[in-house]
Amino acid sequence: MTMPDNNTAPADEVETRVGATDPAEAPPENTDEPSYEDVVVERDQLRADLVAAGAGKLAAEAAKHRTKLREAESERDELREHLAAANDVLFKVCAERVGVPPDLMVAAGITAEAASMGVGVLDLDALEEAMEEKRVELSVPRKPQPNPHIGLGAGPTTQSNGKAAWDAAFGVSR
Repeated sequence: MTMPDNNTAPADEVETRVGATDPAEAPPENTDEPSYEDVVVERDQLRADLVAAGAGKLAAEAAKHRTKLREAESERDELREHLAAANDVLFKVCAERVGVPPDLMVAAGITAEAASMGVGVLDLDALEEAMEEKRVELSVPRKPQPNPHIGLGAGPTTQSNGKAAWDAAFGVSR
């Protein structure tokens, strides 16, 4: 079964339509759009205008501010490290005053960071009180403290220094 040909156009029109669809022969559809070269030239011109208007100066100023910001951040970090080190020393001193090892208090959950309450400054009285409570709770005895009165003697000595003291110590009379 053969299909009827519904194309009733003359042969020269068919060739014209076929030739019109050929991209090499087709005229541009919209001549209002700029070409790539025109866009690049316009972009370069805008960039040159911005630089001439001071955009380079603004970029340099922004870079200067970023440098100052980095310096301020590094100084802040350094100060935080110093504060943390000072708090660690104070924490150890406080643990020594209570009579417990600092490592035990850290293991029990009492730390310098927690005691500083987020502001960075230790409240030594509150820290010492918390350490004492934890020491009692854990039944940890205090470290023995030396008696400062032992070895001082009962009173002033009548002995003299030198050869007479040695002679008196060994009972030698001359």
